Formats: sequence, structure tokens, C-alpha cells
Amino acid sequence: MKFCSWKFISALLMAMLMSSCILVETTVRVNKDGSGSLEQKILMRDPGMGGSSRKSAFDENELRKNADAFGAGVTFKSARAATENKMLGYVALYDFQDISTLRIDPSLGGAILNDLDMFRSGQTEKELITFSFKPGKPAELIIHNPRGAEDELMVDDMSEIKADIDKEEEQEMMEMMQNLYQGMRFTLRVETAGKIKETNATFHQGSTVTLLDIDFDVMMKDTDNMKKMISLQNMTPQDMSRHLKEIPGLQYETRDRISVKFN
Repeated sequence: MKFCSWKFISALLMAMLMSSCILVETTVRVNKDGSGSLEQKILMRDPGMGGSSRKSAFDENELRKNADAFGAGVTFKSARAATENKMLGYVALYDFQDISTLRIDPSLGGAILNDLDMFRSGQTEKELITFSFKPGKPAELIIHNPRGAEDELMVDDMSEIKADIDKEEEQEMMEMMQNLYQGMRFTLRVETAGKIKETNATFHQGSTVTLLDIDFDVMMKDTDNMKKMISLQNMTPQDMSRHLKEIPGLQYETRDRISVKFN
């Protein structure tokens, strides 16, 4: 059985099977006492998806329900309509008093969209990003990140995709995908209220740790990027982490335990 980072690969497959372009940007902000907020921006080219309507960019009642999926004690604070690059959606803000109660599905950048029942029944605690917090000077945030597992079926599926993109019409297919997925991006970041003093995170800058960043606009510029992505299926998390840096527009944290000390 081959090693396959299924959570990462499945997120890409889910995105590519969607019938509309979507942008998801999730930012978790943590204070020095462990409290904080979660901001989530979701934009879609088709405003009819995810429970939206052409009269409104979001349903506030649904966003309030989503607070429960993010964890006990997470509360909905506010939401506003947002537009960007001909995409329509919203920015929602949630508060929490204890980050250890927060849980996030890493697929699609943490988006819940409008399928809360599926989220609750289809995910186990081991498949969600969770957090631990140790107050002090410096304070320490521990991010528990579900990483790849052995999955023979997903490897077989990816082999079929590889066969498809090796055909003569590869360039034509890439041009079609560039148009279809223009503007699609999934980002999941954690920001600390103080300066990061020490961390083992693979991708970090300033007070920000990036757990996931998939920018389809950048990835689709070169057919070689897709081939490099397919090659990740046989790699260990350590090898995968090194090769990810060779794919522009793609950042994916492969560590299952990320320590972030800040003050």
C-alpha cells in the first residue's frame, strides 16, 4: 500500500469537482490569553451556491448555526457582504474565549458552506484541526493538524488522473481549467497577537502561520505544476514537505503537531 496525503489531495479534488469558482480565506487570530476570533471570507462566482441568493450574499441564520460546527463556545459576531474580482460573497466573524474548543475542517480552507449536517456526521475529531494552549511568557499554541494517511483507493484515483493529463490535448485541457478555476483559492492561516518567538511551522512569516494555501491561478500557469502535484501521492510527509516548495501557489503543512511560541 502506498502512502498518500489524502486530506491534501482530496481537498484539491473536491475543489476541482465544484461547479463554480470559489475563494475561501480562513484566519484564526489568537490572543495571549487563548481567546480570539475566526474570520472567514467566502466568495463565489455563482451567488446561488452555498445557500446564497441573488438578493443576498449570505444567510445570517446559517452563519449563526455554523458557529456550533466550529466548536463549543464559538459565537457568531457579525457578517458583511463582500465582492472581489467579479466574485460575490461575505466575510463572517466569530469569537471564542478558549481556542482549545475550536475545531476546523482543513478541507477547502475550513469552509462549511451550507451543509452543516454533513459536516457534523461525516467528520471525526481526528480529521479536524484542533488546538491546545499554554499561557505564559511566552505563550505557546499547539496546532494539532491531521495529516495524510495510507489510502490505496485515493492513490488509484490519482493514477487515473495522471493518465488523463498525459494525453496530447494536455495544453488544451489546462487552458480550459485556467478559465474554469480563475480566482479559486483556499487559505487557512493562524495569526498570533504577539511576535512569534519560536515555531516549527513550515510556512510562517511575521506573526502568521500558514497551514494551507492553494492558489489555482498560480498553479494553473504551468502544466508541470499539475504533474508535480500528482507525484506527491507516493511521498512521506517529510519528502512531501520538501517538494511542495517546488510548486508555485501551493503551501500545505505536513506536520501533525505545530508549536507556536509568542509574546
